[in-house]
Amino acid sequence: MNNKKLKRKKAFFLFVVLMLTNTMFSQELTPYWGNLHSHTSYSDGVQTPNDAFIYAKQVAGLDFLAVTGYMEQLSSSELNQCQEFALLHTQNGVFVGICGYEWSSPYYGHVNVFNTNDMPSVFSYTDWSGFRQWLINHPAAIAQFNHPGDEVYFNNWYNFEYKGPETDACFPLIEFQSIQQANDWYELALNKGWHLSPVWNQENHSNDWGTKNHCRAGIWAIELTYENLLNAL
Repeated sequence: MNNKKLKRKKAFFLFVVLMLTNTMFSQELTPYWGNLHSHTSYSDGVQTPNDAFIYAKQVAGLDFLAVTGYMEQLSSSELNQCQEFALLHTQNGVFVGICGYEWSSPYYGHVNVFNTNDMPSVFSYTDWSGFRQWLINHPAAIAQFNHPGDEVYFNNWYNFEYKGPETDACFPLIEFQSIQQANDWYELALNKGWHLSPVWNQENHSNDWGTKNHCRAGIWAIELTYENLLNAL
């Protein structure tokens, strides 16, 4: 390839990059505030996801709420019903309902999973590598490390031992519920190689979705829609 053709190709490539960059940064981002970890009677909380979404929207004034029942207590029909309630109460520009579940291993720690209709086998609680492979095989799913160090019997995913880029890509989020958790675990996870964004959730087990405390998860997004929030995550 001669120099002229190479220069033209480089110039075209640079033009495309600049156009894409300008397009991304010309879209104004807005912070939205909500909660990505809560329970109802579909696991060990109270009332129903329908009640939770109504409360979060009308009483707490959240922009979004994720209901995430414990997977071992959640049937497939309950997960589907929760997702139907989330869709029912989603109003673009006003409120977004999200339904997921919590993979709660007594060995490694707890993980929230969003954006999937499927659940792995209950037996995966003892199989960290099997759960990670399940996530890799479901690329639309989004995973969140929950409250590291919360229980003395957690090994905290082998103290956040790095498991490679495929697993890393499945986990964009790490949750805290105290400054101590953030100090003890966030920097450690980053130093181990994980690429994680911190969120602060309430983990509601009572009918206080959004009013349990002043903590919020914040998401920068183009618009308040399910698709835009999930893309941002």
